[in-house]
Parts: sequence; C-alpha cells; structure tokens
Amino acid sequence: MARRIKTKHNWTPQEKIALFKERVDGLKSTKLVASGFDTTSTIIWDEDKEPSVKLPNIDNDELRSFLAVFRHFISNSEPIYLYNIFQICLQYLTNYTLNNHLIDARKKWKLSLEHNGIQFNLNNK
Repeated sequence: MARRIKTKHNWTPQEKIALFKERVDGLKSTKLVASGFDTTSTIIWDEDKEPSVKLPNIDNDELRSFLAVFRHFISNSEPIYLYNIFQICLQYLTNYTLNNHLIDARKKWKLSLEHNGIQFNLNNK
C-alpha cells in the first residue's frame, strides 16, 4: 500500500477559517455528536460490597468516525489546530466583547489540555 505524502501548503488565515468551519460542520454531523454522548465513568467502592464499574456505552464505529475528524482540531501540525484558530480570530476580530469571549474560551481550552479530564469524588464530594 502506498504511503500518502503530505505536501506543504501555505494556508492563508481565510483558508484556515473556511476549513475550520467545514470541519466543525463535519464534526457536528457525526452520529456521536448528533445523538449526544456521555463520557462519565464511575467506580464505586463500598466496604460491604464488591467494587462496581460503570462505563459509558459508546459505539466503537461512531467513536472512530468522531475521532477521525476531531484529531484535526487538537494536532498542532494541522491548519485548523484550535489554538492557531484562536490566534487568527484574535488578530482579525475588532469587537472588544467578542475578543474577550474568545480570550476566555482560549483559557478554558488551555486548562482542559493541562488536565486529563478525570474528576475524583469521595463520599459524593
């Protein structure tokens, strides 16, 4: 099987934003996003009972389809890498309120990347 060769493309900011919108629409149309999905997993330890584990029921094909599109948003080698899209928007937006919303969103995105998304609750706290 021949390996696909990536060629360098000097994307303009406008092309990146257009591709970003296209990929967002593609992500929204995946079955997993359209139907909604829960990623909550629970492990319960009780002194009197066996530990129990509850995992979300996500179809593997649906997850694979979602990840095939989503990976472009989180890979810094992609033209639609989310942090770069934030930078483009900040550079071109002139509305002060929208800029502040974008700065807040970028901070939240950065925090989500710094944490692994695991939350630990002990005794329902």
